[in-house]
Amino acid sequence: MTWTERSSADAPPGGYPRGDNWEAALDQIEFLSDPPTVAVRRAANQSINNAAFTNISWDTEDLDLFGMFAPTSDTITVTQAGLYEVHFFLSFAANATGVNELIMRANGVTDFGAQTTPGSATVRALAASSWYNAAVGDTIVFIVRQTSGGALNATGRVLMRQVR
Repeated sequence: MTWTERSSADAPPGGYPRGDNWEAALDQIEFLSDPPTVAVRRAANQSINNAAFTNISWDTEDLDLFGMFAPTSDTITVTQAGLYEVHFFLSFAANATGVNELIMRANGVTDFGAQTTPGSATVRALAASSWYNAAVGDTIVFIVRQTSGGALNATGRVLMRQVR
């Protein structure tokens, strides 16, 4: 049974599912109350070189309900197939020159979300959100680039949650 199918755990009115059907009902209850979700962040500054595409290496795991992240990694690995909403926020140190870019990439080849903004002397923050239909084993990385003329520090966050 997939996560989106109705349980065959039919029971008489007021009754409870029995046998193997009980496990299927419990699986659906667990999914609805705690869907596959991972939240990671870059708490310490990561230096991003000028004009170089760089994967963000996440240093803090805030939530990982289905074992999709290994601490201090740059990769989220999908453990449950389905449709995910993915949100990526990144903040660079202020610098008024160049551009800032961020990319969400699956399996090393498929870009499914991105944003580019001009530099700013006060705020260099970017955010991208997208949907991704994932298979078990798909890998997701979060890539940034900036062209300020020198290295800039960056911090950020990612939230990835299965919705279906």
